[in-house]
Amino acid sequence: MQEREFERIGGTKNINIDVRFIAATNIPLHEMVKNNQFRADLYYRLNVVPIHVPPLRERREDIPLLIDDISKKLDGEIGIPVDEIPQEIKDKLMNLDYQWPGNVRELQNVIEWAINMSYGEPMKWSHFNQYFSLKTGADETKEMGLGSLELIEKDLVSRALLKHKTKTAAAAALGISRTMLYKKIKKFNL
Repeated sequence: MQEREFERIGGTKNINIDVRFIAATNIPLHEMVKNNQFRADLYYRLNVVPIHVPPLRERREDIPLLIDDISKKLDGEIGIPVDEIPQEIKDKLMNLDYQWPGNVRELQNVIEWAINMSYGEPMKWSHFNQYFSLKTGADETKEMGLGSLELIEKDLVSRALLKHKTKTAAAAALGISRTMLYKKIKKFNL
């Protein structure tokens, strides 16, 4: 790194390179250096221009922009068309009394969750709110585990079907149309 050159395995000459290293961590490396858990020489080579990015809970004003960026990335990637998320939902997510322990990755999960729950229908707050209901219902979350979004979605659909007498009532409880419920029943073989 320091000499800006390397030698290929089995090679005989050094190759010059012009690169910049960008490293990210959520662990305080300076403390690890003090405790001999991280090499000091590597720390000082990497720590030329430190940039502190505060957690999402401290920069909520970024949420609407992040939502737009994440939506663009997910459009076409997950096999479900992604409609623009309404401003009122962006505002609710920005002002929500929630600490975002998973930071931007969790925000991405919330958006992907809502896209799966809406399954091509126009986005409503109920598609997002279900995620937070699960997070605050710790007993339910422990029961289900923190598996993939599809497992959680399948579990929600099956619970709604068991709890409600009609598919119309189950769809209403899930905040989706009856047509969408039938698609999910077919998708999950319920």
